[in-house]
Amino acid sequence: MTEQPAKHLDPFKLACGVLGLIGYAIGLWHVHRLWPTSDQAIFDYVAFIGAHGGMYYRDAFDISWPIPFLYHDAAQALFGVNPWAFRVFDMAVLMPIGLAAMAWLLRRCGFARAPWIVLATYPILYATSGAWISGHRDITAMHLLILAAAISIDRPSPARRGLAGLVGMIATFIRPTYLFAALPLWLIDLRAAPAGFRLRMTAGLIAGGIVVAFAFLMAGLQLGTIGDWYEQAVLFPATVYQVEASRMRLVGDFVTIVLSHWRWPLAVAIGGAVLWGMDSARRGRFGLTLAALILTVIASFFVQNKGFPYHLSGLVPLMLLSAAAGIDAGWSRLPDARGGRKAALVALLIVAGGGLAAGSAARAVRPLLAWDPPRSQAEIDRLTIAQIIRAESRSDDPILQWGRRYDVAVLSERLSASRYINSQLIARLPAGDHHFAPWIANFRRELGARAPVFIIIDRDQMPGHPDRLPLTGDRTRPAVDIFLTLANRDYAVRAVTPEILLLKQR
Repeated sequence: MTEQPAKHLDPFKLACGVLGLIGYAIGLWHVHRLWPTSDQAIFDYVAFIGAHGGMYYRDAFDISWPIPFLYHDAAQALFGVNPWAFRVFDMAVLMPIGLAAMAWLLRRCGFARAPWIVLATYPILYATSGAWISGHRDITAMHLLILAAAISIDRPSPARRGLAGLVGMIATFIRPTYLFAALPLWLIDLRAAPAGFRLRMTAGLIAGGIVVAFAFLMAGLQLGTIGDWYEQAVLFPATVYQVEASRMRLVGDFVTIVLSHWRWPLAVAIGGAVLWGMDSARRGRFGLTLAALILTVIASFFVQNKGFPYHLSGLVPLMLLSAAAGIDAGWSRLPDARGGRKAALVALLIVAGGGLAAGSAARAVRPLLAWDPPRSQAEIDRLTIAQIIRAESRSDDPILQWGRRYDVAVLSERLSASRYINSQLIARLPAGDHHFAPWIANFRRELGARAPVFIIIDRDQMPGHPDRLPLTGDRTRPAVDIFLTLANRDYAVRAVTPEILLLKQR
Protein backbone atom coordinates (compact mmCIF):
# COMPACT_ATOMS: atom_id res chain seq x y z
CA MET A 1 0.00 0.00 0.00
CA THR A 2 1.50 3.29 -1.09
CA GLU A 3 1.70 5.91 1.62
CA GLN A 4 0.26 9.27 0.58
CA PRO A 5 2.63 12.19 1.07
CA ALA A 6 1.60 14.54 3.86
CA LYS A 7 0.06 17.80 2.74
CA HIS A 8 1.77 20.89 4.08
CA LEU A 9 0.30 24.33 4.41
CA ASP A 10 1.65 26.74 1.84
CA PRO A 11 3.63 29.32 3.88
CA PHE A 12 2.66 32.09 1.45
CA LYS A 13 -1.06 31.35 1.73
CA LEU A 14 -0.82 30.94 5.49
CA ALA A 15 0.96 34.28 5.84
CA CYS A 16 -1.60 36.02 3.63
CA GLY A 17 -4.46 34.51 5.62
CA VAL A 18 -2.98 35.61 8.94
CA LEU A 19 -2.27 39.11 7.63
CA GLY A 20 -5.79 39.33 6.26
CA LEU A 21 -7.31 38.37 9.62
CA ILE A 22 -5.13 40.87 11.47
CA GLY A 23 -5.99 43.59 8.96
CA TYR A 24 -9.67 42.73 9.21
CA ALA A 25 -9.66 42.92 13.01
CA ILE A 26 -7.87 46.27 13.00
CA GLY A 27 -10.14 47.55 10.23
CA LEU A 28 -13.32 46.47 12.01
CA TRP A 29 -12.24 48.26 15.17
CA HIS A 30 -11.30 51.33 13.15
CA VAL A 31 -14.58 51.65 11.23
CA HIS A 32 -16.74 51.20 14.30
CA ARG A 33 -15.23 54.47 15.55
CA LEU A 34 -16.09 56.35 12.34
CA TRP A 35 -19.15 58.55 12.53
CA PRO A 36 -21.61 58.06 9.66
CA THR A 37 -21.36 60.56 6.83
CA SER A 38 -24.42 62.58 5.88
CA ASP A 39 -25.17 60.21 2.98
CA GLN A 40 -24.99 57.18 5.24
CA ALA A 41 -27.03 58.95 7.91
CA ILE A 42 -29.90 59.75 5.56
CA PHE A 43 -29.97 56.12 4.40
CA ASP A 44 -30.09 55.18 8.09
CA TYR A 45 -33.04 57.53 8.57
CA VAL A 46 -34.89 56.18 5.53
CA ALA A 47 -34.27 52.67 6.89
CA PHE A 48 -35.51 53.71 10.35
CA ILE A 49 -38.70 55.11 8.85
CA GLY A 50 -39.14 51.92 6.82
CA ALA A 51 -38.67 49.76 9.92
CA HIS A 52 -41.40 51.74 11.71
CA GLY A 53 -44.17 51.37 9.19
CA GLY A 54 -43.17 53.86 6.51
CA MET A 55 -42.46 53.23 2.85
CA TYR A 56 -39.33 54.22 0.97
CA TYR A 57 -39.99 57.30 -1.17
CA ARG A 58 -43.67 57.60 -0.21
CA ASP A 59 -42.90 58.35 3.46
CA ALA A 60 -39.18 59.18 3.19
CA PHE A 61 -38.07 61.44 0.34
CA ASP A 62 -34.68 60.75 -1.22
CA ILE A 63 -33.15 60.81 -4.68
CA SER A 64 -31.10 57.62 -4.31
CA TRP A 65 -32.05 54.26 -5.77
CA PRO A 66 -33.44 51.64 -3.38
CA ILE A 67 -30.78 49.01 -2.68
CA PRO A 68 -28.83 51.14 -0.12
CA PHE A 69 -32.00 51.52 1.94
CA LEU A 70 -32.28 47.74 2.14
CA TYR A 71 -28.79 47.11 3.46
CA HIS A 72 -28.99 50.01 5.90
CA ASP A 73 -32.27 48.50 7.09
CA ALA A 74 -30.50 45.16 7.55
CA ALA A 75 -27.75 46.86 9.57
CA GLN A 76 -30.29 48.38 11.97
CA ALA A 77 -32.15 45.08 12.25
CA LEU A 78 -28.92 43.36 13.30
CA PHE A 79 -27.25 46.04 15.42
CA GLY A 80 -29.97 48.49 16.39
CA VAL A 81 -29.90 52.27 16.10
CA ASN A 82 -26.23 53.04 16.73
CA PRO A 83 -23.76 55.33 14.95
CA TRP A 84 -21.57 52.30 14.17
CA ALA A 85 -24.32 49.92 13.01
CA PHE A 86 -23.87 50.31 9.26
CA ARG A 87 -20.06 50.54 9.40
CA VAL A 88 -19.89 47.18 11.19
CA PHE A 89 -22.46 45.64 8.83
CA ASP A 90 -20.45 46.89 5.88
CA MET A 91 -17.27 45.24 7.15
CA ALA A 92 -19.12 42.06 8.12
CA VAL A 93 -21.16 41.60 4.93
CA LEU A 94 -20.56 44.03 2.06
CA MET A 95 -16.76 44.25 2.11
CA PRO A 96 -16.33 40.43 2.15
CA ILE A 97 -18.53 40.22 -0.96
CA GLY A 98 -16.10 42.56 -2.71
CA LEU A 99 -13.11 40.66 -1.39
CA ALA A 100 -14.49 37.34 -2.66
CA ALA A 101 -15.38 38.90 -6.03
CA MET A 102 -11.87 40.28 -6.49
CA ALA A 103 -10.24 36.98 -5.55
CA TRP A 104 -12.54 35.05 -7.87
CA LEU A 105 -11.92 37.37 -10.82
CA LEU A 106 -8.17 37.03 -10.40
CA ARG A 107 -8.39 33.24 -10.15
CA ARG A 108 -10.64 33.05 -13.22
CA CYS A 109 -8.02 35.08 -15.11
CA GLY A 110 -5.28 32.60 -14.19
CA PHE A 111 -3.58 34.35 -11.27
CA ALA A 112 -2.88 31.85 -8.47
CA ARG A 113 -1.12 34.07 -5.92
CA ALA A 114 -2.99 37.32 -6.54
CA PRO A 115 -6.19 36.26 -4.71
CA TRP A 116 -4.13 35.67 -1.59
CA ILE A 117 -2.47 39.06 -1.94
CA VAL A 118 -5.94 40.62 -2.07
CA LEU A 119 -6.97 38.63 1.01
CA ALA A 120 -3.94 39.91 2.90
CA THR A 121 -4.35 43.58 2.02
CA TYR A 122 -7.90 44.55 1.05
CA PRO A 123 -9.57 44.44 4.49
CA ILE A 124 -7.23 47.03 5.98
CA LEU A 125 -7.02 49.10 2.78
CA TYR A 126 -10.80 49.22 2.52
CA ALA A 127 -11.41 50.06 6.17
CA THR A 128 -8.84 52.87 6.21
CA SER A 129 -9.68 54.33 2.79
CA GLY A 130 -11.65 57.15 4.41
CA ALA A 131 -15.03 57.82 5.99
CA TRP A 132 -16.38 59.02 2.63
CA ILE A 133 -15.04 55.98 0.73
CA SER A 134 -15.75 52.75 2.63
CA GLY A 135 -19.40 51.79 2.70
CA HIS A 136 -20.48 54.29 0.07
CA ARG A 137 -22.49 53.42 -2.99
CA ASP A 138 -19.81 53.62 -5.66
CA ILE A 139 -17.35 51.23 -4.07
CA THR A 140 -20.14 48.84 -3.00
CA ALA A 141 -21.57 48.80 -6.52
CA MET A 142 -18.08 48.23 -7.97
CA HIS A 143 -17.74 45.10 -5.84
CA LEU A 144 -20.83 43.73 -7.57
CA LEU A 145 -19.58 44.68 -11.05
CA ILE A 146 -16.35 42.81 -10.32
CA LEU A 147 -18.45 39.82 -9.25
CA ALA A 148 -20.53 40.03 -12.43
CA ALA A 149 -17.35 40.10 -14.53
CA ALA A 150 -15.94 37.08 -12.66
CA ILE A 151 -19.13 35.08 -13.18
CA SER A 152 -18.95 35.61 -16.95
CA ILE A 153 -15.36 34.56 -17.57
CA ASP A 154 -14.54 31.46 -19.61
CA ARG A 155 -17.74 29.48 -19.16
CA PRO A 156 -20.06 29.41 -22.21
CA SER A 157 -23.23 29.14 -20.13
CA PRO A 158 -26.39 31.23 -20.60
CA ALA A 159 -27.25 30.59 -16.95
CA ARG A 160 -23.96 32.14 -15.81
CA ARG A 161 -24.60 35.15 -18.04
CA GLY A 162 -28.06 35.43 -16.53
CA LEU A 163 -26.55 35.47 -13.06
CA ALA A 164 -24.00 38.07 -14.19
CA GLY A 165 -26.79 40.23 -15.58
CA LEU A 166 -28.71 39.92 -12.32
CA VAL A 167 -25.70 40.95 -10.21
CA GLY A 168 -24.85 43.79 -12.59
CA MET A 169 -28.39 45.15 -12.40
CA ILE A 170 -28.28 45.07 -8.59
CA ALA A 171 -25.13 47.20 -8.86
CA THR A 172 -27.10 49.59 -11.08
CA PHE A 173 -29.82 49.88 -8.44
CA ILE A 174 -27.08 51.07 -6.08
CA ARG A 175 -25.34 53.44 -8.52
CA PRO A 176 -27.44 53.94 -11.69
CA THR A 177 -24.56 55.40 -13.72
CA TYR A 178 -22.77 52.05 -13.41
CA LEU A 179 -25.16 50.67 -16.00
CA PHE A 180 -22.49 51.97 -18.37
CA ALA A 181 -20.42 48.87 -17.52
CA ALA A 182 -22.90 46.59 -19.28
CA LEU A 183 -21.78 47.63 -22.76
CA PRO A 184 -17.98 47.15 -22.51
CA LEU A 185 -18.30 43.98 -20.41
CA TRP A 186 -20.77 42.55 -22.92
CA LEU A 187 -18.46 43.40 -25.83
CA ILE A 188 -15.50 41.77 -24.06
CA ASP A 189 -17.56 38.65 -23.39
CA LEU A 190 -18.84 38.65 -26.97
CA ARG A 191 -15.28 38.81 -28.29
CA ALA A 192 -14.26 35.72 -26.31
CA ALA A 193 -17.43 33.66 -26.84
CA PRO A 194 -17.85 30.96 -29.50
CA ALA A 195 -19.79 32.31 -32.49
CA GLY A 196 -22.72 29.96 -31.99
CA PHE A 197 -23.07 30.93 -28.36
CA ARG A 198 -23.19 34.73 -28.67
CA LEU A 199 -26.94 35.13 -29.12
CA ARG A 200 -27.79 32.85 -26.20
CA MET A 201 -25.14 34.56 -24.07
CA THR A 202 -26.62 37.99 -24.81
CA ALA A 203 -30.15 36.76 -24.11
CA GLY A 204 -29.05 35.33 -20.77
CA LEU A 205 -27.33 38.56 -19.77
CA ILE A 206 -30.39 40.65 -20.64
CA ALA A 207 -32.74 38.21 -18.92
CA GLY A 208 -30.77 38.42 -15.68
CA GLY A 209 -31.00 42.20 -15.67
CA ILE A 210 -34.70 42.10 -16.49
CA VAL A 211 -35.37 39.84 -13.48
CA VAL A 212 -34.09 42.53 -11.09
CA ALA A 213 -35.86 45.37 -12.90
CA PHE A 214 -39.12 43.38 -13.03
CA ALA A 215 -38.92 42.48 -9.34
CA PHE A 216 -38.39 46.15 -8.48
CA LEU A 217 -41.28 47.20 -10.71
CA MET A 218 -43.66 44.65 -9.20
CA ALA A 219 -42.65 45.61 -5.65
CA GLY A 220 -43.14 49.29 -6.45
CA LEU A 221 -46.57 48.67 -7.95
CA GLN A 222 -47.61 46.44 -5.06
CA LEU A 223 -46.49 49.00 -2.46
CA GLY A 224 -47.73 51.98 -4.45
CA THR A 225 -44.32 53.68 -4.49
CA ILE A 226 -43.26 53.37 -8.13
CA GLY A 227 -44.51 56.85 -9.00
CA ASP A 228 -42.77 58.38 -5.99
CA TRP A 229 -39.52 56.62 -6.94
CA TYR A 230 -39.73 57.92 -10.51
CA GLU A 231 -40.35 61.52 -9.44
CA GLN A 232 -37.74 61.55 -6.66
CA ALA A 233 -34.92 59.35 -8.00
CA VAL A 234 -35.24 59.96 -11.74
CA LEU A 235 -37.13 63.14 -12.63
CA PHE A 236 -35.96 65.40 -9.80
CA PRO A 237 -32.21 64.68 -10.27
CA ALA A 238 -32.57 65.08 -14.02
CA THR A 239 -34.38 68.43 -13.86
CA VAL A 240 -33.60 70.15 -10.53
CA TYR A 241 -30.58 68.54 -8.84
CA GLN A 242 -28.11 69.49 -11.54
CA VAL A 243 -24.79 71.32 -11.54
CA GLU A 244 -24.72 73.96 -14.25
CA ALA A 245 -20.92 74.19 -14.44
CA SER A 246 -19.11 72.64 -17.39
CA ARG A 247 -17.89 69.07 -17.02
CA MET A 248 -14.49 70.17 -18.30
CA ARG A 249 -13.70 71.44 -14.79
CA LEU A 250 -13.89 67.82 -13.64
CA VAL A 251 -10.69 66.97 -15.51
CA GLY A 252 -8.69 68.96 -12.97
CA ASP A 253 -10.84 67.66 -10.12
CA PHE A 254 -10.23 64.09 -11.27
CA VAL A 255 -6.45 64.51 -11.30
CA THR A 256 -6.46 66.31 -7.94
CA ILE A 257 -8.63 63.67 -6.25
CA VAL A 258 -6.63 60.71 -7.54
CA LEU A 259 -3.25 62.25 -6.71
CA SER A 260 -4.30 63.55 -3.29
CA HIS A 261 -6.23 60.49 -2.13
CA TRP A 262 -4.48 57.58 -3.81
CA ARG A 263 -0.89 58.46 -4.68
CA TRP A 264 0.73 55.23 -3.55
CA PRO A 265 -2.16 52.93 -4.59
CA LEU A 266 -1.93 54.50 -8.05
CA ALA A 267 1.84 53.93 -8.15
CA VAL A 268 1.56 50.26 -7.19
CA ALA A 269 -1.34 49.81 -9.63
CA ILE A 270 0.72 51.23 -12.50
CA GLY A 271 3.72 49.10 -11.51
CA GLY A 272 1.42 46.09 -11.41
CA ALA A 273 -0.06 46.94 -14.80
CA VAL A 274 3.39 46.94 -16.39
CA LEU A 275 4.09 43.53 -14.86
CA TRP A 276 0.87 41.80 -15.88
CA GLY A 277 1.04 43.58 -19.22
CA MET A 278 4.21 41.56 -19.96
CA ASP A 279 2.28 38.31 -19.48
CA SER A 280 0.67 37.66 -22.87
CA ALA A 281 -1.04 34.49 -21.63
CA ARG A 282 -3.09 36.22 -18.96
CA ARG A 283 -3.26 39.90 -19.84
CA GLY A 284 -6.01 39.79 -22.48
CA ARG A 285 -9.27 39.16 -20.64
CA PHE A 286 -8.05 40.60 -17.36
CA GLY A 287 -6.71 43.79 -18.91
CA LEU A 288 -9.85 44.41 -20.95
CA THR A 289 -12.10 43.76 -17.94
CA LEU A 290 -10.06 46.07 -15.73
CA ALA A 291 -10.10 48.78 -18.41
CA ALA A 292 -13.89 48.46 -18.78
CA LEU A 293 -14.43 48.87 -15.04
CA ILE A 294 -12.04 51.83 -14.81
CA LEU A 295 -13.83 53.46 -17.73
CA THR A 296 -17.14 52.90 -15.93
CA VAL A 297 -15.92 54.77 -12.84
CA ILE A 298 -14.63 57.67 -14.93
CA ALA A 299 -17.83 57.87 -17.00
CA SER A 300 -19.94 57.81 -13.83
CA PHE A 301 -17.85 60.60 -12.29
CA PHE A 302 -18.36 62.85 -15.31
CA VAL A 303 -22.04 62.03 -15.80
CA GLN A 304 -22.86 62.87 -12.17
CA ASN A 305 -20.94 66.16 -12.58
CA LYS A 306 -20.57 66.76 -8.85
CA GLY A 307 -16.82 66.25 -8.42
CA PHE A 308 -17.16 64.38 -5.11
CA PRO A 309 -14.16 62.15 -4.28
CA TYR A 310 -16.35 59.20 -3.31
CA HIS A 311 -17.74 59.12 -6.85
CA LEU A 312 -14.29 57.77 -7.78
CA SER A 313 -14.14 55.26 -4.92
CA GLY A 314 -14.75 52.39 -7.34
CA LEU A 315 -11.11 52.82 -8.34
CA VAL A 316 -9.91 51.54 -4.94
CA PRO A 317 -10.53 47.80 -5.55
CA LEU A 318 -9.47 48.16 -9.19
CA MET A 319 -6.07 49.57 -8.24
CA LEU A 320 -5.52 46.66 -5.87
CA LEU A 321 -6.56 44.18 -8.59
CA SER A 322 -3.91 45.62 -10.89
CA ALA A 323 -1.21 45.56 -8.22
CA ALA A 324 -2.00 42.01 -7.07
CA ALA A 325 -2.11 40.65 -10.63
CA GLY A 326 1.18 42.36 -11.43
CA ILE A 327 2.95 40.96 -8.38
CA ASP A 328 1.69 37.49 -9.30
CA ALA A 329 2.76 37.82 -12.94
CA GLY A 330 6.16 39.29 -12.11
CA TRP A 331 6.93 36.69 -9.45
CA SER A 332 6.00 33.87 -11.84
CA ARG A 333 8.35 35.17 -14.54
CA LEU A 334 11.25 36.02 -12.25
CA PRO A 335 12.95 32.55 -12.12
CA ASP A 336 13.29 32.39 -15.92
CA ALA A 337 14.33 36.01 -16.44
CA ARG A 338 17.92 36.94 -17.20
CA GLY A 339 20.00 40.09 -17.35
CA GLY A 340 18.21 43.34 -17.94
CA ARG A 341 14.78 41.73 -17.97
CA LYS A 342 15.38 40.28 -14.51
CA ALA A 343 16.57 43.65 -13.22
CA ALA A 344 13.45 45.31 -14.64
CA LEU A 345 11.21 42.69 -13.05
CA VAL A 346 12.89 43.13 -9.68
CA ALA A 347 12.52 46.91 -9.89
CA LEU A 348 8.83 46.66 -10.78
CA LEU A 349 8.21 44.09 -8.05
CA ILE A 350 9.77 46.48 -5.56
CA VAL A 351 7.43 49.23 -6.76
CA ALA A 352 4.29 47.09 -6.79
CA GLY A 353 4.99 44.56 -4.05
CA GLY A 354 7.08 46.74 -1.78
CA GLY A 355 4.74 49.68 -2.21
CA LEU A 356 1.67 47.57 -1.46
CA ALA A 357 3.29 46.00 1.61
CA ALA A 358 4.54 49.33 2.96
CA GLY A 359 1.27 51.12 2.27
CA SER A 360 -0.81 48.38 3.86
CA ALA A 361 1.43 48.29 6.93
CA ALA A 362 1.21 52.06 7.33
CA ARG A 363 -2.58 51.89 7.02
CA ALA A 364 -2.66 49.23 9.75
CA VAL A 365 -0.35 51.11 12.11
CA ARG A 366 -2.35 54.36 12.16
CA PRO A 367 -5.44 52.86 13.86
CA LEU A 368 -3.16 51.05 16.32
CA LEU A 369 -1.53 54.34 17.31
CA ALA A 370 -4.97 55.82 17.99
CA TRP A 371 -6.58 52.66 19.30
CA ASP A 372 -9.32 54.22 21.43
CA PRO A 373 -9.47 57.96 20.74
CA PRO A 374 -12.00 60.06 22.68
CA ARG A 375 -15.14 61.13 20.89
CA SER A 376 -14.94 64.49 19.21
CA GLN A 377 -16.91 67.34 20.72
CA ALA A 378 -19.12 67.41 17.62
CA GLU A 379 -20.06 63.75 18.15
CA ILE A 380 -20.74 64.35 21.85
CA ASP A 381 -22.96 67.31 20.93
CA ARG A 382 -24.94 65.23 18.42
CA LEU A 383 -25.51 62.48 20.96
CA THR A 384 -26.55 65.08 23.55
CA ILE A 385 -29.09 66.69 21.21
CA ALA A 386 -30.54 63.27 20.40
CA GLN A 387 -30.77 62.49 24.13
CA ILE A 388 -32.63 65.76 24.78
CA ILE A 389 -35.16 64.88 22.09
CA ARG A 390 -35.70 61.36 23.45
CA ALA A 391 -36.02 62.61 27.04
CA GLU A 392 -38.44 65.45 26.29
CA SER A 393 -40.77 63.80 23.78
CA ARG A 394 -42.89 60.69 23.46
CA SER A 395 -41.85 57.91 21.10
CA ASP A 396 -44.66 58.85 18.68
CA ASP A 397 -43.91 62.59 18.68
CA PRO A 398 -42.68 63.85 15.29
CA ILE A 399 -39.56 65.90 14.62
CA LEU A 400 -38.27 67.88 11.64
CA GLN A 401 -34.68 67.90 10.44
CA TRP A 402 -33.58 70.92 8.38
CA GLY A 403 -30.13 70.65 6.84
CA ARG A 404 -27.83 67.63 6.86
CA ARG A 405 -27.93 66.43 10.47
CA TYR A 406 -29.73 63.19 9.64
CA ASP A 407 -27.52 61.42 12.19
CA VAL A 408 -29.22 63.31 15.03
CA ALA A 409 -32.64 62.52 13.58
CA VAL A 410 -31.78 58.81 13.51
CA LEU A 411 -30.31 58.75 17.01
CA SER A 412 -33.35 60.59 18.39
CA GLU A 413 -35.41 57.59 17.23
CA ARG A 414 -38.31 59.80 16.22
CA LEU A 415 -40.19 59.83 12.92
CA SER A 416 -40.36 62.91 10.73
CA ALA A 417 -43.36 65.22 10.65
CA SER A 418 -42.96 65.35 6.87
CA ARG A 419 -41.92 62.86 4.24
CA TYR A 420 -39.44 65.47 2.91
CA ILE A 421 -36.58 64.47 5.19
CA ASN A 422 -33.98 65.58 2.63
CA SER A 423 -34.88 69.18 3.27
CA GLN A 424 -32.00 70.76 1.38
CA LEU A 425 -33.31 69.23 -1.83
CA ILE A 426 -36.92 70.35 -1.50
CA ALA A 427 -35.54 73.77 -0.52
CA ARG A 428 -34.17 74.02 -4.07
CA LEU A 429 -37.63 74.14 -5.63
CA PRO A 430 -38.41 77.60 -7.02
CA ALA A 431 -41.78 79.30 -6.91
CA GLY A 432 -43.80 78.54 -10.00
CA ASP A 433 -42.42 75.04 -10.50
CA HIS A 434 -45.65 73.46 -11.67
CA HIS A 435 -44.43 69.89 -11.87
CA PHE A 436 -43.25 69.70 -8.25
CA ALA A 437 -45.88 72.07 -6.84
CA PRO A 438 -47.71 69.12 -5.18
CA TRP A 439 -44.58 68.51 -3.11
CA ILE A 440 -44.80 72.01 -1.65
CA ALA A 441 -48.50 71.53 -0.94
CA ASN A 442 -47.75 68.22 0.78
CA PHE A 443 -44.98 69.81 2.84
CA ARG A 444 -47.29 72.59 4.04
CA ARG A 445 -50.14 70.18 4.78
CA GLU A 446 -47.97 67.68 6.67
CA LEU A 447 -46.43 70.31 8.94
CA GLY A 448 -49.85 71.82 9.57
CA ALA A 449 -51.46 68.49 10.39
CA ARG A 450 -48.70 67.14 12.62
CA ALA A 451 -46.35 69.86 13.79
CA PRO A 452 -42.94 68.64 14.94
CA VAL A 453 -42.20 68.76 18.66
CA PHE A 454 -38.54 69.46 17.89
CA ILE A 455 -36.80 71.01 14.89
CA ILE A 456 -33.14 70.08 14.33
CA ILE A 457 -31.42 72.84 12.34
CA ASP A 458 -28.02 72.40 10.72
CA ARG A 459 -26.56 75.85 11.32
CA ASP A 460 -24.11 75.52 8.42
CA GLN A 461 -27.06 75.24 6.02
CA MET A 462 -28.69 78.49 7.19
CA PRO A 463 -27.71 82.08 6.33
CA GLY A 464 -25.67 83.66 9.10
CA HIS A 465 -25.06 80.41 10.99
CA PRO A 466 -27.93 81.33 13.39
CA ASP A 467 -27.87 80.69 17.13
CA ARG A 468 -31.20 82.36 17.90
CA LEU A 469 -34.58 83.26 16.48
CA PRO A 470 -35.85 84.71 14.20
CA LEU A 471 -34.38 82.72 11.34
CA THR A 472 -33.83 84.24 7.91
CA GLY A 473 -33.52 82.72 4.47
CA ASP A 474 -34.54 82.87 0.84
CA ARG A 475 -38.31 83.22 1.15
CA THR A 476 -38.68 83.13 -2.63
CA ARG A 477 -38.24 79.37 -2.24
CA PRO A 478 -41.63 78.02 -1.12
CA ALA A 479 -40.33 75.24 1.14
CA VAL A 480 -37.94 77.66 2.85
CA ASP A 481 -40.77 80.14 3.41
CA ILE A 482 -42.98 77.44 4.96
CA PHE A 483 -40.18 76.32 7.25
CA LEU A 484 -39.18 79.82 8.38
CA THR A 485 -42.77 80.83 9.10
CA LEU A 486 -43.34 77.74 11.23
CA ALA A 487 -40.04 77.97 13.14
CA ASN A 488 -40.26 81.69 13.91
CA ARG A 489 -43.92 81.54 14.94
CA ASP A 490 -44.28 78.42 17.08
CA TYR A 491 -40.85 77.50 18.48
CA ALA A 492 -38.24 78.54 21.04
CA VAL A 493 -34.54 77.73 21.25
CA ARG A 494 -33.92 74.62 23.36
CA ALA A 495 -30.20 74.06 22.77
CA VAL A 496 -27.32 75.38 20.68
CA THR A 497 -24.06 73.71 19.66
CA PRO A 498 -21.48 74.89 17.11
CA GLU A 499 -23.28 72.73 14.52
CA ILE A 500 -26.89 72.53 15.64
CA LEU A 501 -29.72 74.83 16.66
CA LEU A 502 -32.44 72.81 18.40
CA LEU A 503 -35.91 74.34 18.55
CA LYS A 504 -38.76 73.08 20.74
CA GLN A 505 -42.45 73.68 20.22
CA ARG A 506 -43.84 76.28 22.60
